Amino acid sequence: MDRGFFGSLFDLSFTSFVTTKLVKVLYILSLVLLAIAYIVIAIACFNSGSDSVSVSDTGMLQQHSGGNTGLGLLWLFIIGPLLLFFYTLFYRVMFELIIVLFRIFENTRDQLAATRALLPGATPPLAATAPSGGEPPVAPA
Repeated sequence: MDRGFFGSLFDLSFTSFVTTKLVKVLYILSLVLLAIAYIVIAIACFNSGSDSVSVSDTGMLQQHSGGNTGLGLLWLFIIGPLLLFFYTLFYRVMFELIIVLFRIFENTRDQLAATRALLPGATPPLAATAPSGGEPPVAPA
């Protein structure tokens, strides 16, 4: 029973889940954010560096900013790609773990329904409380 995104979002009985519908979007969003962060940090690395101040011929103070090319290249070709790879791997594994948990639930629910369908006199799940006689509940034979 697929209710769609908004049907699952406002399902107050929590029988339909939103998370499995959002995982693809969240993964793509995390990849886009990682790429933006990579570019912003690369620009920051090239723009950072030592600042120097000098006095011009007219007596005015001039500020000179030199970018740090070595740090920028190190980020672009070594550090950045490695971090990008490991963060992408981390996010992928986390999202896969979330999906695995939901698939375990779905498989268990389907297996329970199939088992109940095979048993013609199957009863609903046993209650957590003991019968009035005090003995523990017994599964139907």
